[in-house]
Amino acid sequence: MHWLRGLAKRIRALAHPDGAERDLDDEICFHLEQETAKNIALGFAPREARRRALVAFGGIAQTREQHRDVRVVRWFADLIADGRFALRSLRRAPVLAGAAIITLALGIGATTAIYTVVNAVLLRPLPFAHPEQLYMVGENNAERDWHLQDAAPANFLDWKEQVPAFQQMAGYADGGFTATLTGEGEPRIVSFALVTGGFFDLLGVRPELGRVFREEETWHQPVGVAVISDRFWRGTMGGDPHIIGRTIRLDGGNVEVIGVVPADFAFPAADVNVWQSVGWNAADRSAIQFRRAHWIRAIARVRPSIPESAANAQLQSVVSRLQQQYPETNRNMGAEMKPLHEFLTGDAKRPLVVLLGAVGLLLLIACANVGNLLLVHAAGRQRELALRLALGAGRTRLVRQVLTESVVLSLLGGAVGLALGVAGVRVLTAIQPRHMLPVHAFGIDWRVLLFVFVITTASGILFGIAPSL
Repeated sequence: MHWLRGLAKRIRALAHPDGAERDLDDEICFHLEQETAKNIALGFAPREARRRALVAFGGIAQTREQHRDVRVVRWFADLIADGRFALRSLRRAPVLAGAAIITLALGIGATTAIYTVVNAVLLRPLPFAHPEQLYMVGENNAERDWHLQDAAPANFLDWKEQVPAFQQMAGYADGGFTATLTGEGEPRIVSFALVTGGFFDLLGVRPELGRVFREEETWHQPVGVAVISDRFWRGTMGGDPHIIGRTIRLDGGNVEVIGVVPADFAFPAADVNVWQSVGWNAADRSAIQFRRAHWIRAIARVRPSIPESAANAQLQSVVSRLQQQYPETNRNMGAEMKPLHEFLTGDAKRPLVVLLGAVGLLLLIACANVGNLLLVHAAGRQRELALRLALGAGRTRLVRQVLTESVVLSLLGGAVGLALGVAGVRVLTAIQPRHMLPVHAFGIDWRVLLFVFVITTASGILFGIAPSL
């Protein structure tokens, strides 16, 4: 267990270096006093006894250094000293430091903003249960140049019932809807979405309060029901703990609140506050208009054991049957399925990858410019470095100090660049296409922070290599 006690002492020394120094001085004084007393007992005069004790003990400064090496991790102490020296050097050259920080901040800020969007859109999975099983199913029509378009409600229901590979299927009305809320203070406009029964179950969303729509609530019910957002519940409804079962008035009609979804759910749009059932009439199932009007976005969850190709083959079989059964509306109507993540990403994948490469090149240019600045700065310090070499400083230590200075400069630029990156993310969020991921997905998370730290440190080493050499 000796190594545990030694490790504990090192940790205490790192946490309280002043106390460790005092303990070391007290220990040295104790040994010197003991040795001096021993010499006096042998008959030496006090001054000679003290001198002999010092000789026997050895160099006090060397002893301190040896104890520091044993007591703490040496490189850590040197790193702190090099960091302090780097800050003092940059403070003596404010113009150089300012220019380098601004240059790096622009490169790192642009890279951070684009990587944040790439991370949210391309790298992170959808915030749903088993998102790899979710597919957008849409209609194709060569005559009308349709590709993965909204489905007719009757076709949607046939797919849901006749494709065995679809474990679940639900839909929502594509487009933003608003209603006037009355009876809760001043009338206000609220955004809502129309969805089929089982919509939340398909996505694996569990309510914060109450329940979500059942399958049978796809059809018209005597009393209208609604699920509301956490934002709407806490803001507009005052966080009423008895909100479940309460009736609200939308566009003059009464709607019963049956559930509240979690705060991080925002689909099919980020501003949706109320979800209502489509409320179809069962009698309209056979009406031609039910198969002619196309306005439902269909999402299917494919069974885990069935590959996409097999599920698509089953879908095409049903499509062919519907073409023969309903030639008036389905003669030229096809269908296809596409992973939901890929659908929501849309055509943004290639531009985002190109932008990420472009800002990466911008960051390299920024590093080259800062490297040139530091080369000029190093040229002006040749006399200082030569003097330090003459006084006994090692070349490795000097190289390490120059690299530490460049990394400190890079970290300062990275901090400013992170702030610029956050501002850039807000701009990109504001101009994103409506069908892409909800706004809440575009945020600075631990992956982005890790990315910023890695590229900042790598940039500091990159533009610090040439001046250090």
